[in-house]
Amino acid sequence: MPTTLTDEAMTNLVERYGNEMLRLALLYLGSKEQAEDAVQDSFLKIFRAGDPEKICKTFVMRVLVNTCKDYRKSGWARSVSLVEEMPEILGEEDASPHDPAGYLRQAILALPLKYREVILLRYYEDMAVGEIARALSIPQPTVSIRLKRACERLQKGLEGIPRRVKISSETVHQALDDALSGISLSEWDRRRILAHASARPARPRGRAMRRTCAMAVSFALAMACATGVLAAVPGLAEKLSMLSRQTLAYITPIEKETTAQEIRMEVIAAMNDGDTAIIYVGLQDLSGQNRLDDTTMLEDFTIDGIADTMCDNVYRRDDGTVVVRIVGTSRRGENLSGKKVTLHLYNILSQCHDQESVDTGYTVAQIQKENPNPALGSCITADSYWLNGSLDGPLYQLLESGKLQTLKAVSSTPLPSAPWLKILNGGVVGNMLHILTDPDDDAWYDSANFFLVDAAGNAYDAEVANVDVGQKIHRGRNWEYSAQQEQILELPDGVEPSEMHLWYSTNEYDACVEGQWDVTFALQAATASISVPCTLDMQPWQTTDVEISPIGITVNGNGEMTEESLSPEIGIVLDDGTMAENYCNAVTVMDDGEQSNIQMTNFFDEPLDTSRVVQVTINGKVIWQKDAQAA
Repeated sequence: MPTTLTDEAMTNLVERYGNEMLRLALLYLGSKEQAEDAVQDSFLKIFRAGDPEKICKTFVMRVLVNTCKDYRKSGWARSVSLVEEMPEILGEEDASPHDPAGYLRQAILALPLKYREVILLRYYEDMAVGEIARALSIPQPTVSIRLKRACERLQKGLEGIPRRVKISSETVHQALDDALSGISLSEWDRRRILAHASARPARPRGRAMRRTCAMAVSFALAMACATGVLAAVPGLAEKLSMLSRQTLAYITPIEKETTAQEIRMEVIAAMNDGDTAIIYVGLQDLSGQNRLDDTTMLEDFTIDGIADTMCDNVYRRDDGTVVVRIVGTSRRGENLSGKKVTLHLYNILSQCHDQESVDTGYTVAQIQKENPNPALGSCITADSYWLNGSLDGPLYQLLESGKLQTLKAVSSTPLPSAPWLKILNGGVVGNMLHILTDPDDDAWYDSANFFLVDAAGNAYDAEVANVDVGQKIHRGRNWEYSAQQEQILELPDGVEPSEMHLWYSTNEYDACVEGQWDVTFALQAATASISVPCTLDMQPWQTTDVEISPIGITVNGNGEMTEESLSPEIGIVLDDGTMAENYCNAVTVMDDGEQSNIQMTNFFDEPLDTSRVVQVTINGKVIWQKDAQAA
């Protein structure tokens, strides 16, 4: 469909985001040539979004990240090491102990992709946790977990320098800015992007064809394995065009559909490994109102017999159909193979737009002056908050103590650029800034996040807690939210209150389609997996065995899992020497009366050919080796 953006609008987008996108793409891909191609492909996708009001930084970065990940699936990218391929960024081969920025730069580029990307988006692109979650299509808690583990890895990599370096926007910019200052889009690149947009507004098929040719040899075996599935259902590859043929080889076609509110929902395909299922669902708007887009999100849905479900990836096909990936685990270890399940969907959110950085017009000093003694209410309970910060910090300790009080509602003042959100109270208590808010009834799915910046607009690295306050309100079938929410921001040490400006960002959905879509289908027999006995001390719980399937890797164990317990850092080495990307999504603790059985599941970004696995490690210890197994 031809773009509705004017030439001026497209030029402004390239000028605004081009250099920033190129630098981030370079940090993803390790090749300036590949980064330039990824930026061009990303801009062509962005231009097709059409509405300039919806093209914000979160959307731009989401498109770029997904494009870079597509590039990294190629045969070329699987063998690339950023540490080896980017001497122009790394500078000297070995950083001096007296050069903390050089050490940090090397440590960042040596991180696995799932950790490197959250560090770059949080501290280099200065995006909030919620914005990162939307850009990466993963839950906010997953972003927080990855940030915490990434910072721990970076600190470990910085042990060789004399003084401790705090991971913050300031230190990450210091580490990368000088090295990347000379990286920018050339005038030729800018003209090429705009020329392609004018001449070919649709998907650039030529570039995709070239990448497909480059990948042909790498995927030859997987294509042969997939032939039976693809031949039996010739439309499957088209419906799931975002997936490689390697992935298609592992999924079972379902192709069952239902329609409500003029939106057709089709369960396209699924796969499972016994206790975890991945389901691909297509959504098509039949009304002609274009209610679905790249920001489509499923929040209120259930699958009978499957717990801990979530929608973690969203794709949009050229025909306007939105494809979402749903991941879920079985209840209490029940085997899903051959099980008949029903997907129930009750609402669809879409047309999301963000306000990235809005000044409230207040400093902390002004808030203190206008409300020197804020009215306090009830104490916070341990199960009513989520924290973006350290479990060792003072904010966490206060939250867990049960002695931290929330504010009382004393007024109702709408935010100027987000009138759906009312400010009920705000004030400083101890070393914490509290802000009590209340969303309108018809904006229950929108959210706002407050943060502190200096006079130049640079965000302070402060911990934030979101606390549920007041009665719970049920919406739809399974959605529950609090009537009020309080955000608590830890004030940075050594900064005058007059130098801390209160800003906010919002995440708002313009479309919410409520209805009921139900599809019943059967999950086919589980795919083959690798099972490895493994006894490791996680302090105090113990691992018992590890299972690897095309969907992910599961660590089983027993005992008690505490905040001080070790977290299994899983490494999976493939036959080409690369590491399989995986992220922790589900931790299940089941009590059988005598002891607690623990199951920790890490999912792969894309289904994995387990025959390619040659080594598995946990916290650096080799627990399985293919050659040793064969012997």
